[in-house]
Amino acid sequence: DFDFRPLIKEANSEHAKELDFTTEAANLTDVSSNLKTSAVNAVLPEVIPSLTTRRCLVMRFEEGTSLKDAEKLRSANIDLKLLLFRICEAWAAQMFVHGTFNCDPH
Repeated sequence: DFDFRPLIKEANSEHAKELDFTTEAANLTDVSSNLKTSAVNAVLPEVIPSLTTRRCLVMRFEEGTSLKDAEKLRSANIDLKLLLFRICEAWAAQMFVHGTFNCDPH
């Protein structure tokens, strides 16, 4: 038998942190700065601190194409293998170099 209560307790604690958008804003700002120092070619939306609260995260709009729309990416002559490499590179830098990870890949 496995006791899931400690896992559920920790998950609940982490979910509460996720609902504070000032924490999310700080993490996004840290990840953006870390990726720049690692020379990772990635664009993260800039947080607008003056409009961000615990309940509302405001970021600059970034024009782009959804990663879910492979056909549109191909028609825009995006190299999908290079795109995948850059995504993996960004995630690896976050996890293995900096220890701060943003898992909102949208």
